[in-house]
Amino acid sequence: MCLPYGCLKCFVQLEGWMTFVIGILAIVAAIIITVIQKAFDSALKDLGITDIDTSVIVVPFWIFASIVIFFAISGLCGAKHRSKCLLAIFNLGNICLFLAFFSLSLVAYVFGNLFQDKECLKEQSVQQIEDLYSMAEKTLCKESCQCYYSQEMNKQVESAVKNYTPTDKTKPTQVQECPGFNQEYKYSASALSWMEEKLECSGWCTGYPVQQFNNVNSKVKDFNNPCYKAMLTYFESAFNTTGSILISIASVFGLMVIMTCCLCCHPNNSNKGSDYYTRLAYTAD
Repeated sequence: MCLPYGCLKCFVQLEGWMTFVIGILAIVAAIIITVIQKAFDSALKDLGITDIDTSVIVVPFWIFASIVIFFAISGLCGAKHRSKCLLAIFNLGNICLFLAFFSLSLVAYVFGNLFQDKECLKEQSVQQIEDLYSMAEKTLCKESCQCYYSQEMNKQVESAVKNYTPTDKTKPTQVQECPGFNQEYKYSASALSWMEEKLECSGWCTGYPVQQFNNVNSKVKDFNNPCYKAMLTYFESAFNTTGSILISIASVFGLMVIMTCCLCCHPNNSNKGSDYYTRLAYTAD
């Protein structure tokens, strides 16, 4: 047999609670990802970009969180009340969830690969963002707008930071604070500020060594990290991480199926005249 009878019995008793905990974690993950997704969508809409839909990221989490919770409750209630129907649903759920999570992990990896090496096409909405960055680059920390810059000066930023003070904190740190900034672009500027802060980026298709809309003192990864590229890298990482999580969960459900089969076939669990789910109900006490 796979393991001693006592170990198998304890494992089956823990299956329902393990499934329930996984379901709760899936709900928490779904909530977190939904908040991040809505923030990205809001930022993209403020920038006038409507052809990128990030909702596909959160839908699988909500669907499977609900399914896992349903199967977990079925297993716990079935073990407590010795219900053949609920136990059947629970064990069928283990198999289905193993296949589903394994399949979803492959889908997540495929989606992650879609974000690799995708070019930044300069369509009209994108060109407007590029023009906004070009304007900011010519304004912030230049002759018309002295900025407060307290970071170490190096060759990467010296071309972008020409007119600055390291002591006067009342000076602008973002182009929105510069005199004469066109308030017509305040929503786009706010969205770009959010992206620069979250992704450590600057520029859209073209990279800039300092942040223009969030804080000129904040870090830009490698001093050249365009926000479009950073966004794709973020989504690629999110999908690949999701794939790794899903395949790990699939492994747990696969182990549950194997251990339950071992318990069913164990000599100490041979209740003749009873079907599989009846025997399982007795071992769950």
